[in-house]
Amino acid sequence: MSITTRLSLLLSLAISSCSPMAAPSVVPAAPNPTRVPPAQSTTPTRIIASQTSTVTPHPSTPTWTPLPTLSEADALLRVDELMTPQPGCPIPCWWGITVGETPWPQARQAFKAFASEILDWSTVTAEKTDGPHILSTYYVYYPVRGLPNGGGMAITTRDGIVHTLFVNTDSTSKGLSFSEILARYGRPSIVLVRTVHDIAPFGFPFQLLLFYEDQRFMALYQLEAKREGQDVVACPASTPPAITIWGPHTTWTDEDIQTYALGPDYYHALIPLSKSTAFTIDTLYEASQREQETLCIRSPASLW
Repeated sequence: MSITTRLSLLLSLAISSCSPMAAPSVVPAAPNPTRVPPAQSTTPTRIIASQTSTVTPHPSTPTWTPLPTLSEADALLRVDELMTPQPGCPIPCWWGITVGETPWPQARQAFKAFASEILDWSTVTAEKTDGPHILSTYYVYYPVRGLPNGGGMAITTRDGIVHTLFVNTDSTSKGLSFSEILARYGRPSIVLVRTVHDIAPFGFPFQLLLFYEDQRFMALYQLEAKREGQDVVACPASTPPAITIWGPHTTWTDEDIQTYALGPDYYHALIPLSKSTAFTIDTLYEASQREQETLCIRSPASLW
């Protein structure tokens, strides 16, 4: 993978969902592109935040037998299969990896069969209320049919166990439409909306965030809106989401959600669905199952 492609994927993982990946205790700060190792380097620089405490690795870690590396054609087929949600792997399981349970060596050996690159980005020792924990960050790149640069995901581990997973829209185009998410996972615990009052030089963004506390994931839909009279209107049917999944050790406050989705310096917050549209979570769920491909969401332009 060229250095240009690597930079493009790192940046797309970090910013295309309007998230700098800075959620507290969830996904570490996006890597500074100037710190990407040169093309000839095979070992990225590791960042050690603290070495004052000794952390015992996850006990009884088995040796995982590497799977055969697939050919390019077979890797594409494998990714095609994984991109179609499987009945036996609902979130927080993703592509056979259960966030909060799967050891990283097991996940890594599964990814290596089809990945074009697995980048070990950083390792830090973090002091938590229950003691120090080792947090590591990895970027996994793989071919995606129709995308010259392929796709990628960001993974953190906590003491060797997959702790969080962020996957961009390049890998969520199948089976994860707005109506499909609601049909499969039911009513979200929180739905948030954010837009602007009129089209701007950068487009007409409309963000729709579904937060599933019990299933430990959020889906962020970046929609293109339009102005109809006094309303801003967006229709989510054909737009794939960016997905963030977290393990059982992560908790969220309302402010955590805002800063994760918008970054720490946001100027206009996401607003709860019932305060920004005519929908409640219940009525949005019902409409999504009834209308599916034709559902649109309206919000007063004067609110933004």
